[in-house]
Amino acid sequence: MEINVKKDCFYIIILSFLLFFLVGCDSGDSETTADNNPEDDNTCIINADCNQGYICKANTCILEEESEGFTAHYYTTWKTPYIHFNDGSVDSETWTEVPGKPMEADSLENWFVYTHTAEWNGYVKFVFNEGTISGNCIDEETNEPKLCWDNPSDDIMQNYETGYTEFWVKDGKIYKSFASVPD
Repeated sequence: MEINVKKDCFYIIILSFLLFFLVGCDSGDSETTADNNPEDDNTCIINADCNQGYICKANTCILEEESEGFTAHYYTTWKTPYIHFNDGSVDSETWTEVPGKPMEADSLENWFVYTHTAEWNGYVKFVFNEGTISGNCIDEETNEPKLCWDNPSDDIMQNYETGYTEFWVKDGKIYKSFASVPD
């Protein structure tokens, strides 16, 4: 048996290339995740950057049928919390009027819910407040009662932000599902 090194190496290279191509590449898009989960890096610029059934809104791939509205769940001991938000549907500077939209009691104790049914840009900035001045928060400069706010940090200028169409907020953190919220 005679070995032709050039010919055999050529076939090995071709077979290696084909094997790499077939095994190394799957049918999914390597730049987005298979389910376009906002927890993963699924940024986009145009709809073509997203998998089938998803659209690009605010540089995030979201389910096409979920592009209108969002549902916020919030855990608090406040009697009637409000959500004050900017959904980007008008522009990046337009927020709800203070105190925002009232939330309704959810099915679990100390959980409240608000559903925004209007079109939005797929990304929302928001904060919570107790809706009325109750005396629970005191202005450090005037020593007068003020509206209590819940921001994701001690910085009052910081907002919560998410691209989830339904989310749960507890203790300063946003969760994609109720199952992932700690007790």
